[in-house]
Amino acid sequence: MALPNSEINSENIPEMMDEYPTETYKINFQTQQVEGKVSGIEALKQAFLLAINTQRFDNGAFTTNYGMDWKDLIGLPDDYIISEVLTRIQDMILADKRFLSVDFYDNNAFEINGNSIIINLVIKTEEGEFDAAVNITK
Repeated sequence: MALPNSEINSENIPEMMDEYPTETYKINFQTQQVEGKVSGIEALKQAFLLAINTQRFDNGAFTTNYGMDWKDLIGLPDDYIISEVLTRIQDMILADKRFLSVDFYDNNAFEINGNSIIINLVIKTEEGEFDAAVNITK
């Protein structure tokens, strides 16, 4: 079988998207149903929730820049998990240019309750800012 003799023309290959649309389908996380559309800050909250709940590198449908890498944190000391999570969240979310920064909420940024660590964050976006709580099961 002969292979086609043609050169790849880079002009025909679409480039990676630098910007993502703000309007998207609204997901009801309780019913796991799509319910209309959402835009602005609500769309960015949803984008954060989807990314943080997607295990990075495990799904071929997403690029290696999408999702959060949680697996190697399981069973590690609380101090290490806390120090590592903010960096990983920043790496994850700042890959999307709509997000500007991720910071700890305040003096109550971390709560350790038995087998879970809750990290309270302030996420600043081009649409405004919102609070988020990330619950990590050890």
